[in-house]
Amino acid sequence: MAACELCGKDTFLLNVHVENVLMHVCQKCSTYGTVLKETTKKIIKPEREEIIEDVIDTYALTIKQKREHLGISQQELATKIGEKESTLAKIEQGHLPPSFETARKLEKILSIQLITRIVNEPTATKQLSSTLTLGDLIKKK
Repeated sequence: MAACELCGKDTFLLNVHVENVLMHVCQKCSTYGTVLKETTKKIIKPEREEIIEDVIDTYALTIKQKREHLGISQQELATKIGEKESTLAKIEQGHLPPSFETARKLEKILSIQLITRIVNEPTATKQLSSTLTLGDLIKKK
């Protein structure tokens, strides 16, 4: 058994067109639309793969150490990445995180990694009766 998308009741569901939308609803809520066929399956909604990119927390120290190791001045590096020297100084001090565009330029010039990628694998989640339904949003008098 699964939860009705309108009232949240945990029962057998029917496939119903409600205002041109296919919904899985209980027998009582099926009166609001046109019944297509009965279903006894649980509704499983797969999530999409999500990729999150972020600049590492130690960006300031990493940039400064690599720049000094290569013997490049702040002014030279700022010119190479197309930023002001004052902006690069703030980045190296940790007061201003670099934009993704600037971080990618720094990665290329300094041969370092500043952007991390986290991939969340898709998982299937079962709809539980405790989830929010359209019926939960309607205020009853």
